[in-house]
Amino acid sequence: MKYMTFRGSCAFAGVANMLERFGVDVTDRDIALGMKLPYLFAKEEGAYLGGPMLQSAQWFDLYLRTLGFAMQEKILPREAVPAALQERDCAMIGLHLSEHDKHAVICAGHADGSYCFVNNKWENTDEPEQLFLTGEELLNRLDAQTAMAVLVPADVQQPDFAPLFQQSRSVLAEMKHDIAVFCQQEHQPHELIAAMNPLFRAVLLDGVTMLELIGQQELAGCFIRIREALMCAVRSNKPLVPAQHLPLAQMYQAIDEYAALIPS
Repeated sequence: MKYMTFRGSCAFAGVANMLERFGVDVTDRDIALGMKLPYLFAKEEGAYLGGPMLQSAQWFDLYLRTLGFAMQEKILPREAVPAALQERDCAMIGLHLSEHDKHAVICAGHADGSYCFVNNKWENTDEPEQLFLTGEELLNRLDAQTAMAVLVPADVQQPDFAPLFQQSRSVLAEMKHDIAVFCQQEHQPHELIAAMNPLFRAVLLDGVTMLELIGQQELAGCFIRIREALMCAVRSNKPLVPAQHLPLAQMYQAIDEYAALIPS
């Protein structure tokens, strides 16, 4: 059983658990560092993504192909998921464990209309290592459209990270510009909340996780202080101009320092 060892890594622990079934002994950190995750950023559907939010096949394959595996993903309607799981010995999906908590789990068996899932969890928690759900319970925990991922053998390939690193630096530059524009304008409380994930999360939350993973504690601490200032502004629950509440010069410098860490 492989466990989560950094924030948001349930899908990475899930890939480690699937690899273990093939006799490959790695951790979520091995996978993240092997795919150069701390140095990758993307913009998808208007949202900036980094760290554990880069968890689709195109990103995992950066590591998996070096081991001779590839991830195959399918997007299935909710009603098709139970039958699809019955056709697989091992598949990863996302389940809603609570109203606001979606979690990657591994389907490890099914019998008599019930399903057993490996819970990709932190090791020292009271959460169960396995979840047992009836077909009805499973359907109630799925999105209307659910991604299912499996691992298959593939030719060994070594990725070319150079264009991805260049893209990541460009994404950070664009993010810095968008933050500057956003922060100079007055926003209602709901607008600030709506911007948290697509605009700020990649550096102020997931970026912090990645910086801690590579030992960049001082830079991570800078982003944490900026995040605290942003959260204080959000909790004020009143219209405001973020530039009047955030240390923007420090944020811009921190983003530039992060970009400088990305290999050239």
